[in-house]
Amino acid sequence: MSLFTSNFKKMIVGDNHLLWTLLLFILVEASLTVAIHYKVIFPPEKGNIFPSNRVPTPVESEVQSQLDIIHEKKIIPDEIYVLITGDSSGIMGLSPKLMQHELGRKVWALSTIGGLSIKGHIEILKYYLGLYSSPKILIYHTAFTTLTMEDELIERIGFYDRVHNWIYGNRIIQSINYRQNISKFFFVQRKDTEWFLNQRRGEWYSHNETKRMLLDRGGTLINPAPPIGVTYKVPPDQYVKEHLSQRVKEDLVSLAEFTKKKHILLLIVLNPIPRKFAIEKNLLNANRLIKGLNEDIGERSHVRVVSPAIRIYEDDLCQNLDHLLLRGADKNSIEVSRWIQTNILQNRPNKRLLFEEGVLHF
Repeated sequence: MSLFTSNFKKMIVGDNHLLWTLLLFILVEASLTVAIHYKVIFPPEKGNIFPSNRVPTPVESEVQSQLDIIHEKKIIPDEIYVLITGDSSGIMGLSPKLMQHELGRKVWALSTIGGLSIKGHIEILKYYLGLYSSPKILIYHTAFTTLTMEDELIERIGFYDRVHNWIYGNRIIQSINYRQNISKFFFVQRKDTEWFLNQRRGEWYSHNETKRMLLDRGGTLINPAPPIGVTYKVPPDQYVKEHLSQRVKEDLVSLAEFTKKKHILLLIVLNPIPRKFAIEKNLLNANRLIKGLNEDIGERSHVRVVSPAIRIYEDDLCQNLDHLLLRGADKNSIEVSRWIQTNILQNRPNKRLLFEEGVLHF
């Protein structure tokens, strides 16, 4: 047998071995995907939007904890009357417990971050409504910066895709997670996942502490005061822009249509502006932005922009342009609650909102 023939046979055997290995991999992957799809092997609990082999960032903890709280059914009280959603201005700017005291009705918050986008907030809301009954009132609490956020920034932040895959189930990611669970069972890892979830991040609480705080405070993380030695400085270019971005316009219309379909009164609440930023340019741009907001969705019968839409708070009540401190959050919570009392509840003694042929009467 010639050297050429010998090498040729070796190549054939080697290629067959590679081919069978590839086929076996495809078969295993397909089997896992099918088994996961029909919930044969995949555990009922979902994974996280961040890898299990590192400490999550504070923002990842905020978003994941809100998702987990919704997913772990019965943690949130039944029959929420006022549900709060939106960006992190809602996490820092409204106190569900204080509002509950003012209104005499159950209040809960699902706010996350502006970088998730309004479309992302809607998907979390839909996920919530798949497990819980509809609230009577939905407060969309937002900072001015979220209303002018462009597609490029949202895509760069990347949270929308992660949350979307978590809610709707990316089968490839789930199969990877399942194989990771198998490896954890058979092999000793350097550090257990819980170790990462219990690590504090400087002045930030750990992931597990963040979740406990959200549960204790009805879905918010109000900051009582700046840490000692820390002063909050808003970047000089963080000003109010004058126009809603095209994506925001489309997403707000989607939110309005969805809440109408679910017979929910939608209230838009804009985060108060710190006094040092209440300059002529900012106030002019804010007024233009609110005009556009009213033109796009404000004229719908079930939508209201809580007035005054532009509110100026003293600087010591604000953490920055987008977030309030504890006393600011308390002030904001009382103002919004009293607006609801005056404009909605007192107009209907039985405190019910009535939809007739898609039109809200109150």
